[in-house]
Amino acid sequence: MGQLVASDIATLLVDTLNDGRMNGWGRRVPFVLGAVLSLVGFWIRQGAQQTRSAEQQQAPRPGPLAMPLLHTPRDSFAVLPLVGTVNPPAGDHLPLPRPA
Repeated sequence: MGQLVASDIATLLVDTLNDGRMNGWGRRVPFVLGAVLSLVGFWIRQGAQQTRSAEQQQAPRPGPLAMPLLHTPRDSFAVLPLVGTVNPPAGDHLPLPRPA
């Protein structure tokens, strides 16, 4: 969902700004919006209280995130190529320059 919104914002900026403005300050707009939204999310999370049932409070806490990797390494490494296709490396989503 976030990537779709970011793509829409980038498309809107590319369509409305000329090359000079896009290269000057327009390319920074999505980063500023992302920073503001992350601060809002952090603020909301700080105010939200986590409620846990009595069973959850007495149950042992799960181990670190590396536990699935240690217990099922074959399955964990099989997922890595899928993650790369869903979230391509940075730069693949940048808009192409307009033809002259």
